[in-house]
Amino acid sequence: MRRVQEKAHEKGIQGKEIRADGQGVAAEGTEILHVEEIEMPGKFIKVKCEKCKNEQVIFEKPASNVKCLVCGEVLAEPTGGKARVRAKVLGPVK
Repeated sequence: MRRVQEKAHEKGIQGKEIRADGQGVAAEGTEILHVEEIEMPGKFIKVKCEKCKNEQVIFEKPASNVKCLVCGEVLAEPTGGKARVRAKVLGPVK
């Protein structure tokens, strides 16, 4: 797999999932046959802490409480799906 990643780097296609031989992993010495971008199931959002006004990026479907990195205030709580956001949502991160 390392060789495939090195070849991808040489060809300038980092940040994309590499699929070779249709399996997602290439055998040693094989060429990259197909490259595709994958839509991630979750998104990141930018929020602003109400207490200290710090802006930070959080995952919209967290598995645990998300706290402000400056003051420690809880910004979002997990619900089993999308978070219950307790901060001002500034918008999605692209």
